[in-house]
Amino acid sequence: MLKIIKMRKISIISFLLFSFLFFFTEKALAEEPTPQSALGVAPAIIEVVLDPGKTKITTVTVFNITNFPLPVKGSIRSFLNEDPLLNYNQTAKETFDASSWFKLEPADFILQPREKRDIKIVIVSSKKAEPGGHYATIYFQPLLPIDVLSPQTAYLTARVGVLSFLIVKGDIKEKGDFGELKIKKFQQFGPINFKISFQNQGNIHLTPSGEIKIRNWRGREIAKINLNQKTILPQTIRELEGSWQKKYILGKFTAQITILFGTESQKIEREITFWVIPWLPLLLFIILLTGIVIFFILVRKRINAALKVLFGKADIREIKRLKSK
Repeated sequence: MLKIIKMRKISIISFLLFSFLFFFTEKALAEEPTPQSALGVAPAIIEVVLDPGKTKITTVTVFNITNFPLPVKGSIRSFLNEDPLLNYNQTAKETFDASSWFKLEPADFILQPREKRDIKIVIVSSKKAEPGGHYATIYFQPLLPIDVLSPQTAYLTARVGVLSFLIVKGDIKEKGDFGELKIKKFQQFGPINFKISFQNQGNIHLTPSGEIKIRNWRGREIAKINLNQKTILPQTIRELEGSWQKKYILGKFTAQITILFGTESQKIEREITFWVIPWLPLLLFIILLTGIVIFFILVRKRINAALKVLFGKADIREIKRLKSK
């Protein structure tokens, strides 16, 4: 019997010791510091004006913000393929894609801890380049050195990019128009959200700005909303958004939408009408009011008799008749 008790004690102690060692090991591995690996780049966007077939040179600065040497690989990609919302056909991609015009000097390099380096960007536009906007993205990918890697640690490195907006001289066309206008024309409460599709029909990128003026049924302006700004590439459609952040409103309203775009501040406008009616609370109120009216209709004779009794004008026979019911 004593042997069995001793064996149980030894088993319990062994289990507790194993659990402690397992927990301590897992915690130590979880708390092992992960080396930081990151690059910075400036500027984030470059805009260059080009003559067809001419060379343009600019620079970007890449800096290592880690505490160890970092190999870096540079590359050029098509800006048009990075955004799934840009539904370009093949002809448009060939027209506006400028990724083949770029050369990095150097393309691959090593940055020492906290070091920054200027990278030369050589841009040679095609002689047959069409006037207007052409686009590409410059990427710099950090590569982690083998000697800082640990088999117990997961690593994630993110590339940094520079958007390149190139403008080839010539017949620049800035043209745009409204697309689809999304708004709930009937709703119970605010806020009222607007989504306005803007079509860039020209050959250069646009950054339209806009506002929405809201008027009540009397025509009085009661609110003004600014639309968010987005860069819209040629031959694409993007949504501009705005919101009237008011919850409790009632009635018929008109929204006048104005959008400005281009170097000459071209203006396009559109109006839309919408209603805000809290129909569920109104329905409940009508049902309640109807019930009260029906109740008073059914008991009005009793109320009249009670009033006569109160003021001493009641007929005894009438009171007995009401009691008998």
